Amino acid sequence: MRRLTRRTLLAGAGVSVLVPSCLSPTLPMPPPDVPDALDIGGGQYRLRGSLPQVATVIVRNERTAELFGRAFVLDYEFNVTAQPSDTLILWYETTSEVSSAVAFRLDRVPPILDGGQ
Repeated sequence: MRRLTRRTLLAGAGVSVLVPSCLSPTLPMPPPDVPDALDIGGGQYRLRGSLPQVATVIVRNERTAELFGRAFVLDYEFNVTAQPSDTLILWYETTSEVSSAVAFRLDRVPPILDGGQ
């Protein structure tokens, strides 16, 4: 019977610790909160919100299939082209993960009061 050296035993123990952690599922990133929306006229809405971590935020208008967004932000504010009854889908992405999406309609979102103040 062959004797195992201490080095071989330690290497085997290290691999057995690493393998289960590689096989365990990672938690999905949480969806973003529904942003505040302000009708700024001319079919434009200003969306304002924040993300749980620095990421790229993306909004897709379901009616027009247009995409809008900002890269590498924690707090965001940008304009989208939409109608009040449009459904928008919002999510965020890091270099390695994509969050769950949240859907909302502009006519059902509390507005930003006083121009964002």
